Amino acid sequence: MMQSVVIERRSRPSRMPGVEIEDYLSPETDLVCPYFHQRFVTPDLRFLVCEGTFGGVKEVVRLDLVSGEAVRLTDGGAIVHVGDLNPAGDRFFFLRGSWVWSVELATGSEERIAEAIPADGSAMLGFVHFAADGSFLAMGGNRTHASGVKLGRVYALRLDTGRLDTLVERPFQIGHVQCSPADPDLVMYCHETGGASPQRIWLVRPSEGVSWPLYPDPGHPWITHETFTRDGKQVVFIRNPEGMALVQPDNRDFLPIALPRAWHPGPNQDGSLVVFDSHDGYVGLWSAATGRTNLLAPGELAAGGPHLHPCFLPDNRTLAWTASGNGRPHPAIARGLGTQTDASRRVSHVG
Repeated sequence: MMQSVVIERRSRPSRMPGVEIEDYLSPETDLVCPYFHQRFVTPDLRFLVCEGTFGGVKEVVRLDLVSGEAVRLTDGGAIVHVGDLNPAGDRFFFLRGSWVWSVELATGSEERIAEAIPADGSAMLGFVHFAADGSFLAMGGNRTHASGVKLGRVYALRLDTGRLDTLVERPFQIGHVQCSPADPDLVMYCHETGGASPQRIWLVRPSEGVSWPLYPDPGHPWITHETFTRDGKQVVFIRNPEGMALVQPDNRDFLPIALPRAWHPGPNQDGSLVVFDSHDGYVGLWSAATGRTNLLAPGELAAGGPHLHPCFLPDNRTLAWTASGNGRPHPAIARGLGTQTDASRRVSHVG
């Protein structure tokens, strides 16, 4: 399906000098960017994939960041929010029912890829995430044992055979399954509780089936929202309420960052810059070079609106988030960042 969606473009200055924000709103539908560690912008920065709602059904929408034109690509429903672009950036993969589907961005041609029904009866999560080499999609599922214990599994959907392999089983509910952007043999997942868990972040090597905890600190109140840096060499996560932290996948070089109430962290290529949101709708930018945090935009979140989930785009200079503070939810794109990491208007915390 290739159905046009009306878009209104509006430009506004950021609170950070030299950075402009462009809003892409539609009077026809909310437009929500996918989750911040999913891939949803093509490598050439031409197209952004987002979620639109039509007749109460969520569908894939392709937004042209150059022309401002948008088209609805799917018809039949799609779990867009945790779908993923393939490494080439020409097809978007998502779950519909029990099947993994893809849609070609250029034509809207849909393809049913494989059925994801685990033999153990687990209920699959909506997350699909590509391995760095494109060989498999990492997925997750959960079921409840007769004893009442939650059992979670991380799966690899092999795209050459359509086979669903179990990578690891854990005696807890898992979530946020994601692959390293650089290492095709590294997958991250979490103990999902909706709050503090005894050990939040876990990693597994598919080739070995070996799993280990990341930042093993069960005494900390709340670890959440983990994501790889774009080079895969570090993981950024929230240590609520103190702020953020970075650590290598082998638990070396832990770096705490004091940013009270930071909530979703979106790192750049090497973790030298991290864009983040707050509970209150701020978007800020932390710089390792200066140790300071610059305010990009306040008031980006309307009451009841979707989380901002800010992130860096593939060029490591452009930012995206879902804004709702001055209209219905829509993609906001911040350009002009360059190598600038300091500004006259700063915040020491958000909240």
